[in-house]
Formats: sequence, structure tokens, C-alpha cells
Amino acid sequence: MMRYILLAVLLLVSIIDTNAQEEIGPEKGDFTGSLLLGRGRFLQAGLTVPSPVPQSVSGDAPYINTMSNNNNELTNMIGAELRYFVTDRISILMSGGAIIRHTPGMTNIPGVITSSNASSIPEFESIVESNEVDLNLNLGGQYFFKTKYEKVHPYMGVTIPFYYAKRSQFDPAIDGGNIVDISERSVSLLGVGAQATAGIDYYFGEAFFIGAEIKTVNYVFAKTEKFAGPGFGERSAQTSTVSFLSQPFIRIGFKF
Repeated sequence: MMRYILLAVLLLVSIIDTNAQEEIGPEKGDFTGSLLLGRGRFLQAGLTVPSPVPQSVSGDAPYINTMSNNNNELTNMIGAELRYFVTDRISILMSGGAIIRHTPGMTNIPGVITSSNASSIPEFESIVESNEVDLNLNLGGQYFFKTKYEKVHPYMGVTIPFYYAKRSQFDPAIDGGNIVDISERSVSLLGVGAQATAGIDYYFGEAFFIGAEIKTVNYVFAKTEKFAGPGFGERSAQTSTVSFLSQPFIRIGFKF
């Protein structure tokens, strides 16, 4: 479906922009807004919430799942990007995305089970309260090079990515006189990195373009903290990852 939408947009732009100016591309003071397509940028691996009354806390370390060229999806929308051109050749950028989920909890309701179905009252199990947060923010800059092709705009840049994720659970169930949880159990992740990027934008008209980018060098440090409950302390784990020529993605954008 995405390919047909993309082809339709390209055809429409080519028809509308037959009389485009010779100088096609960004200039000082321009903004560009883009939709990014490719592999997701949220760090979500290693986020195992400790179980109630834990016998052991998982030793899973954070895994940089964004640095893999396996299972890339061109039709996967991974976020949005905004660029501002300080000069004709230099831009500053911000991109990212966020996902926040919350499920309210409810305590269980005991039932009455008898041999006769007519006098039985069903038991209602508790609803576990859960929270999920995934954040990704990227700040950086790019330098664009002149070419003999007016519509082609190659660039190199640097980006500083920031990652945050959290999972938490609380089971309000009461079993007999015993409670399952006395407080929230959680695992959180913080990550930061440094990236050297290279890419190219191709302008089909004065305002519409498609680009491609790859991380030539990519370093990410990530750390998780697991909290099993009061008195259990915390368990931390960390991972450093370096990749080369990774995380390719496609950019579809407009200049305004």
C-alpha cells in the first residue's frame, strides 16, 4: 500500500512542478519536515520487569536492537524530522518519537464455587496495572555539498541520539490475607550515543524531496536499572555498541 501512495505522490509532484525553477533545493532560513521510514529507533530489548515476590531478578542487559540490518522495513514509519537551514549548506535537525501506554489496575474479587452451578459466584481476577514509556530524541547538524546536478544534495552530518524506556507493573490482587505486590516493580533504560551520518536528498520539485541516509559510524551506550520492590535493592546492567554503515532509512519530506 505504501509503495502505491509513494508512486502517486511522485507522479502528482512531477505533473505540478513541470515549470520549477532552475535552483531547486534548500536555502538559508528554510525549514524541512520529513517522515522517516525504516527500522524502528526505540530501544526495547532487555526490559524484563521483575516478577512479584522475586526469587531472582533477571540479568538481561540492554540490547541495542536498532543496530541490525536484519528485518528492515521500508514501510515502517519510525518518526518525524524537522530541519532548519542556518545557511544554504548547513542545517540543524531534531527528530524522534514517543509511545506512552497506561493500563489501570483493579483488585480481584473472590468468588464462591459450589457443586451446583446455580449457586456459584464467579471469581474476577485482578487487572495488573502497567505502564510503558518509549522515547527517542535525536539532535544534530548536517553539511550539504554542491554538485553539478541542481536537484541532488548530498550531505554529511553528526547526530546525538537520546533514548529512554520504562516498564512497570503493580498487581493489586489479594489472595486470602496475602497481597501480591506492596509497591510497583519496574525496569528503566537510559541511552546516549554519537553518530556520523551520510546521505542524499533528491528534490522532485521546488518543495518536495526524497532522501536516504545511513549511519557511517554509530556508538550507543545504554544502561538498565531493575527495581523488584522495597528492600530488594536495584540491579543494573549496561551495554556499549559500535556499528558501521548501519541503520539505513528513507526520508520523505517537504520544504517550507
